[in-house]
Amino acid sequence: MAHFKLCQPTARRLKQSALLVAFVMLLLTPAIVFAQPGLFGGMARRDEDLFLKAPRSLQRLLNEGREALSENRYNEGIAALGALLTGESDTDTDELLGQDFFIDPDRPGYYSKSIKGEAIRLLSELTEDGRKSLEIAFGVKARQQLNAGVAARDFNAVSDVVRKYMHTDAGYDAMVLVAQYKLAGGYPLAAGSMLHKLLEFPAARRRFGPQLAASTALAYRYAGRSDLAIATLKQSVGLFPGAEISVAGRAIPLNVTSNWVNIVDNLTSATLLSDSTLAEAWTVSGGSPERNAVNSAGMPLSNARWFERIHGSLKEEEALNTVTTAARQQNNVILPKLEARVVNDLVLFKTTNSAVLARDFETGILKWQFFLHGTPLQLTNGPQLAENGELGGSVSEELKNRVWGSSAFGNFSCDTDRLYFVSSDSEQPINAQTISAGPAANLGMDSNYLEGVSLAAEGAMLWRLGGATSDADRTLANAFFLGPPLPYENELFTLVEINGETHLVVLESQTGKVLWQQQLVSSQMEIAQDTQRRSLALSPTISDGVVICPTGSGAVVAVDLMSRSLRWARTFQSNREDRGNQFNGMRMLEMASNYEPLGQRWHEPFIVADQGRVLMTPPESDLLMCLDVLTGENKWKGDGVKRGSGRYVVGSNSEFVVLAGNTQLYSYRNDGSRGWECPFPKGQTLAGKGIWQGDSMLIPLSGQQVIKVSASDGKILETATVDIPLGNLFAYQKQIVSISPTYVAAFYTRESLEVEVAERLAKDANDTWALNQQSQLALASGELMDAIARLEKSYQLDAQNADTRFLLVETLLRGLDQDFIKFKPFAERYAAVFDLPQQRFRFLQSMALGNVKSSQHLAAAENLLLLIRSRLTESIASQPRRREMLNVAAGHQVDSDNWIAVQLARTYAQANPSEQLKIFTAVEQELASAKLALAPNRRQLLRYFAWLPDTAPELLGFARSVIETETTLAERLVQPVLHGSDKQFS
Repeated sequence: MAHFKLCQPTARRLKQSALLVAFVMLLLTPAIVFAQPGLFGGMARRDEDLFLKAPRSLQRLLNEGREALSENRYNEGIAALGALLTGESDTDTDELLGQDFFIDPDRPGYYSKSIKGEAIRLLSELTEDGRKSLEIAFGVKARQQLNAGVAARDFNAVSDVVRKYMHTDAGYDAMVLVAQYKLAGGYPLAAGSMLHKLLEFPAARRRFGPQLAASTALAYRYAGRSDLAIATLKQSVGLFPGAEISVAGRAIPLNVTSNWVNIVDNLTSATLLSDSTLAEAWTVSGGSPERNAVNSAGMPLSNARWFERIHGSLKEEEALNTVTTAARQQNNVILPKLEARVVNDLVLFKTTNSAVLARDFETGILKWQFFLHGTPLQLTNGPQLAENGELGGSVSEELKNRVWGSSAFGNFSCDTDRLYFVSSDSEQPINAQTISAGPAANLGMDSNYLEGVSLAAEGAMLWRLGGATSDADRTLANAFFLGPPLPYENELFTLVEINGETHLVVLESQTGKVLWQQQLVSSQMEIAQDTQRRSLALSPTISDGVVICPTGSGAVVAVDLMSRSLRWARTFQSNREDRGNQFNGMRMLEMASNYEPLGQRWHEPFIVADQGRVLMTPPESDLLMCLDVLTGENKWKGDGVKRGSGRYVVGSNSEFVVLAGNTQLYSYRNDGSRGWECPFPKGQTLAGKGIWQGDSMLIPLSGQQVIKVSASDGKILETATVDIPLGNLFAYQKQIVSISPTYVAAFYTRESLEVEVAERLAKDANDTWALNQQSQLALASGELMDAIARLEKSYQLDAQNADTRFLLVETLLRGLDQDFIKFKPFAERYAAVFDLPQQRFRFLQSMALGNVKSSQHLAAAENLLLLIRSRLTESIASQPRRREMLNVAAGHQVDSDNWIAVQLARTYAQANPSEQLKIFTAVEQELASAKLALAPNRRQLLRYFAWLPDTAPELLGFARSVIETETTLAERLVQPVLHGSDKQFS
């Protein structure tokens, strides 16, 4: 098999040189350049600038072949066209042989004719004499390679015969074998499209007869595409006049009077296959090469069975929560871009410090971790305290980009053996300069790396591509990988940019060796200056034997997997082009960095392939496009529908395409008309990507809720609330994994737990684990009292069981929130169990909140003062106090410290005089006991008790002591410096 280097035609190099000269002119003589708004490619984009013209050597071979065949010079014509398909020539050593190029557009914005495509078409139209010459030239060699591939059961070798020698008898036989292989592998639509292609070739029709049409229709029927099956049989009436086909022993005449709908409906009683199969693992975005995998999972139980923080510090987590809260208050819905992969009972995820962690799916225990640079990276500003003594670290623009902006950073892929991810030298510790500069600080980065990491060897790096030197293959030195690769049949399909051109590159997954490649487009802007395009995770999608490639440049290109030829391409209006058309003055660098991580746009550059169509959400456009997967023609009116509030495609089936918006789900029918709408519960917004289940979907919301929605009518079927914030959801073994801006968590579902609990209780009625999980099942059914009863029994069996204590506390906290009066006695009975700091704090919060709502003034004051002590106790010199948020209503949180002060003042004001005296006495004791406390704690006490009358002597005396102490401390700190200064200048 011939391999060819990524290269650049001379014309392209001259064009780049011209652009460089023009840019220098822009810097030196702006007045001249400003009058030429179309100077830069991509400012006023044309298709001829986007798609590279075929090199003269390839055009010459095509023209020579066409001319020779027209003059019946078969040997010469076949040799020229054969060189285009095999990538081998005795007379031409051009390294672009084997690549394909579009010729002329069918119409503006749409291409379907290419060099290889035309060569295949010309050879398919050979006369009998021409076919004899073709068999003499390539037939024997093709048959030998086919026999060897079959004997070795090497379907790559069989496929190679199709690519190189398609129109020999051996090539036709090989295509049938590959179609059968695809059908057996669960890809019936790909098989049908291959067999249908054979129907287009007269020589193939003569070789296989009318039964070829029956096999094609049957494959389409297995794929659930009765429309294609019917069209194939109708077409066969003209291709095989007067013939008949045999299906399951039944002879069916091919004539115009046949009831083809009835015939297709009865072609087979077998269960229909589908290219969108149930995902057993989650190895890529979308779960399958088509990005439309169907998953099976129930609603999550309320408590995560394990969770893991994904940040290097508590300060970083709190800073991210602050950004989330601020965005929500501004009605800006921001979705996390970090993703998880679940395979071989491992949950794999990438943290913001560039580490890849592998945790055991069942236990959550860390199995191994891989640090790209050897150590974690600090992404927030240096430690600092706000005026009130709380954490005051800000979030760097780079951290925002990694969590909410860049699909490329947190996205990766894997198969059952290896993990693949893109990294760069820019993933370095961030100093003050780069913090202020943000993502645009990386302008100039024109190369990155693709890493291949072993799962079995627990994170051992196998190979690395890219950079100045590429370990596995020098072909990809200085390449920029636009996103993680798509693993497909032991190969990796990846999109790569080098020298200003975007290529589809196919690698051997085990070694990273380049197997073949195909140029796609010329880039709109050099990748080093294109911040937005670098932030995308551009990966191919494969369906029906077609590789669909997004480019991020206002175009999508489809490559035929069998022939490795360009199949079709579409261009569309790009938002970036709109900005470019308004080019005026020195705006090129501004455009390059005009990228906002928290901006509203499509969540990712997703391409979903299903039911013979391609659904595209290109982030450089606000369109949802629906194209035919085989031809690229529009399936909907116009170029598509506007994004509106849509963020991503949840999934699609035979009836609807479902989109998730900021505050609702909505759908489109197969004709592009608007379908049902499903508003989210009041106050809830989208929190991340959901799980597609074909007939329903699970959607994560901001209030730590998951809703189950019917795909047929948009009705909410179920709702569940969990104990930690949610993000992007994934399903594995009927359980759920979530990755949010702060947590990775795994949740049992009712379906996954009921069977195991029943089996264990049948063996041992006192199994504490089973009793604990049974309580969670009861909780999911709304049976709170039953859940507490199960946990009480488990607690009596083993009072020290950590899981029992944790679940008992969580369940009691839920009870207090639901019905304070009813569940208060239970909470007080087990008050000693609330011993974990976080749970103890939430217990006091819940008790105080319930006291306040119940007008229990003295009890409320007592619990509020206990909360104050808890807050001050955790604040020590080496560990600043954390901000704690309190849920006071669905979707509404407040700062606990502010809430404590307000509620204490309100409780005092509403109490009767006798109660006020007792509350005041308690406050007085707090102030007296705090006179020797640390200065930050005493300052905070002043804030807690600011509601006391200004004339209160206790408050005045305490404030005076704080001021005097801090003044004395300041003098002590300054005095040595002053003395030093005196000595220095004496």
